[in-house]
Formats: sequence, C-alpha cells, structure tokens
Amino acid sequence: MKKSALISLVFVVALIGAILAAPLYLDVNQYKEEIEETASEMIGRKVIIGGKISVSFFPKTSLWVEDVRVENIKGGKAKNLLTLKSLDIKTGFFALLKGDIEAEKITLIAPVFHLEKLKNGFVNWKFKTSDTSEDKGSRKISIDKFELAGGVFSFTDLSLGTSQVLSAVNAKISMKSLEGPFDVNGSAKYQKLPVKITLSMGRIKKDKNTVIDIKVELFKEKIKAEYQGIFSQIKDSRKTRGHLKIKVNSLKDIQRALNILKNDFTWPYLPALAYQQDILAQMELSTVSNDIKISDMKFKVGKTKGTASFDIIQSKGFKDIKADVKITHLYLDPFIHLQKTEKSKKDKEETHVDNVKDDLNLTGIKGALNLEINNLNFNKSAAHNIAIKAGLKNKVFNLSKLSGMLPGNSALFLKGRYDSSANKNNFIGQTTLKSARLR
Repeated sequence: MKKSALISLVFVVALIGAILAAPLYLDVNQYKEEIEETASEMIGRKVIIGGKISVSFFPKTSLWVEDVRVENIKGGKAKNLLTLKSLDIKTGFFALLKGDIEAEKITLIAPVFHLEKLKNGFVNWKFKTSDTSEDKGSRKISIDKFELAGGVFSFTDLSLGTSQVLSAVNAKISMKSLEGPFDVNGSAKYQKLPVKITLSMGRIKKDKNTVIDIKVELFKEKIKAEYQGIFSQIKDSRKTRGHLKIKVNSLKDIQRALNILKNDFTWPYLPALAYQQDILAQMELSTVSNDIKISDMKFKVGKTKGTASFDIIQSKGFKDIKADVKITHLYLDPFIHLQKTEKSKKDKEETHVDNVKDDLNLTGIKGALNLEINNLNFNKSAAHNIAIKAGLKNKVFNLSKLSGMLPGNSALFLKGRYDSSANKNNFIGQTTLKSARLR
C-alpha cells in the first residue's frame, strides 16, 4: 500500500500540472471541455471535471476545481481510477509560465483512488504523458505542503481476487520533488484498523539506496512500531534493510487489532492474566522482493525472554519458513491455570470465544524449526535444556527431536511423525522417559 500511495501522489501531481497549464491559455469559464481534453492528453486518461473551476492570480496564484474524475483503463473493475471532490492549489505564477510547479500548498478533498492489477498483469496506475523526455528532465516540481482529507486508497489484484483498503486518510506531506525527499504525517484506517503514520524518506535515485524512517502507532501508542533503514529498486528487484522495534502494552491490544482486521478471527482460550503480558521485540529486518529475513531478534513477553531468527522464502506459490528460537526463561503460569476447571466470566469476555475452530491452512508451506528452552517454569516446578527440532512438508510434521530434563531429574525423549493431510491427524513415533524420581 505504501508504494501504491506514492504512485498515486505522482499521478496527482501530473494531473495538477495538466489542469494548471490549461488556464494560462484558455478562458476557464467558457472552455471547460478544452481543459478536460488538455488534461486527458497530458496524462493519457479521460479526465472529467463535473464542477466549477476558479482561478485567481492575485495576491497569489490559486486554482480551485470541483468534482474531478479520471476514468479507469479498459478491463478494470472500478469505473474510475480517481475521483476527487475538490482540488485546491496555491502556486507560483512565474514558475508556472516556465512550465514548473512550485506549489505552496495543494489540498485534495475526499480523493478516492482505485488501484488495480488486471488479470493480464497490467496495472492501472501507469500512465503516459505527451511530454518528451527532455521536457520531463527540465521541469521543476516542488511542493511545500500537500494535504489529503478524507481520502481512500484501494488496491485490487484481479488475478488473485484480493483487495486491500486504506480509508479515512488524512495526511500532510512535504516534498522537494517527485523523487523526494518526503516527509509524511497522517492517519488512516487499514481494513478499518485506525493507524497513525509518520514517514521520512530520502531522495529516490535509480539503483541507489534510499534512507527511510517509519513510525506506526495504534490505539494511542498502545502498539508502536519503528523502522529505520534503507531500500532500493534495481530493475525488478526490491531490497530493504534496517532495524525494526515493536512495543505492545499488552497481548489484549493485539487481540483487539486482529479482531478489527478479521471479524471471524478465533482466539484460543487463555486466562485473563495472559492478555496482560507486555511485548517488546527488536530485530534486523531485510527483504529481497517477497523474501524476508529476520536476524538478531531479541524479544520479551511478560517475564519470558529469548532470541530468534527467521527466513521466509516465497517462490512459485510456496513458502519455505526456517526458524531458530532460543528462550532463556519461559514462564507458563500466566497462560495456563491448572486450578481452574471452567472459564470465569472475565476470561470469557477476554477471549470472546468458547470453542476453537481449526483455521490453520498449511497448503504450500514447508519449513524447519529449531527451538531451545534453557529454563521452563510452571506451577512452582522447572524443566531445563528443552530442545525441539522439527520440519514441515506436504502437511506432514516430522519431529526429529524433542528432549528435556523434567522435574525430579527425569529425562524425556520423543521423535515421530504427525500427518495432518487428508484429515488423517495421526501421530506415529517413539517416546522414552527416564526417571529416578519423577514428580
């Protein structure tokens, strides 16, 4: 969605240039059709202005346009790529005479972007202009303030049948040029989830690294994420590398967010105390196209602490996930209460569900897990040196190792195979328990 929003911003600037240029040579009040034709020719899409156009040159050059529509490409699902309740621009007059856009402020009221990827791979946000490459290189574009009020961005992939929506977009943006640098402060609702965003991005250069700093907040800072790093676009390959920090006041806040994102999300039963656990995680995050690598991760959930690394490789519809997790201290008491035989009223309110349904879809997923737990504390007892090595392929879990030292100087060893394909749900394996004083 961030890339789509940036593409939309470029599109709007091109449209603004087309509309601004036309009034210099045409009578605005009498030649609306000519203005529409000029704008349409410049961006390669049919532009319709259903409302009034007002232009003034003193004391400052300003343009007000109502009810702007840009039609979608053939084969698109939405009728229009862009609809705009109103557009307000304040710019420099003499710069406009030279073909430059030096805007003091641009305000878009209720812009709605329908960004689509067609089944044949075409995208509707790519457009052509009538400018030559020489004209483009010499044109100067700078915007001191760019504001959006009540905007909507939707992205639909018609080949996959998926859709994402960013609504209630209110943002203030400053940019020196179409290549940046950019500063963004705004709020929006992603799939109805309220989000506050602060973004700073350096100048975008072809085949060069661009510095980026993003901060995201949910529920008045109850959930915060900060990312500082770089990204680059080299041909068809996108790369990012940086540091990510996530802080959550309580597990209940994550539950609240997921319930908004997915109305039918089913939570497993957990005691009320579990939802009070705070979460903190820091990691190095890098991506290459759709592949993700997480390294040097340090995390804390309540009193539980550990480190981890993950590799997620996506190719040809498959996901290959590798995870290495080391936990120094694992405290299970907040998550399991042996004393309770039935759920309390408070617990039911926390979880919102009484039964757990199986929503786990393992199709196209394979992976490997290496888990080590130095100390596990539960119900005033402790286990040590727990090790788990497991793999997943074709919905079959292969447990090559599960071992640990239990209370009472007892040792447990387990290995086997769990098949969840074709509703088999069976486990075949071998268990060894050695104990001098099991308790």
